[in-house]
Amino acid sequence: DLLVVFNSLVKKYSNIKLTIIGGAVSNSDKIYLANLLNKKSIFKEKTYIEITGIISDVTNKLRQCNYYIHPSYREGVPKSLLEAMSVGLVVLASNIRGAREIIINEKNGFLYKVKNKKELYNQMEKLIHLNQKEILKIRNNSLDTIKDYSESKYLERQLNGIIDSL
Repeated sequence: DLLVVFNSLVKKYSNIKLTIIGGAVSNSDKIYLANLLNKKSIFKEKTYIEITGIISDVTNKLRQCNYYIHPSYREGVPKSLLEAMSVGLVVLASNIRGAREIIINEKNGFLYKVKNKKELYNQMEKLIHLNQKEILKIRNNSLDTIKDYSESKYLERQLNGIIDSL
């Protein structure tokens, strides 16, 4: 989804770049990475996409970015989303379990309907047009969100939700 949407956006905004942090760990990862590299070839004129591979200093790489996009179809605790928020990035995530427990749409980040490329496109374009005041507000709210965040508190909230629903 992200590559399809990015391909559309780069036609309109030629100065944008997509950095994919990570690399292949398992055999299925290797197949997925090969597929990504194949799709990357659609951006022949310029290098719009960087795939870092496995790196040791993710925090430094995140600090080089303006936004973090988390287009997962399903997730447990999205630690990478929390890492991005901890360095003050404005985040955009699919509205899935895990992300929606962390993100309050348009307050500390943005959510879009999972598998909805049109909404992902619109939200990414919205990010591009944020002014500095809006970015600062969202970054500060993000940092406030994760101050007291811990995996045990997240699990406690999940368990309480399950208990409440019984």
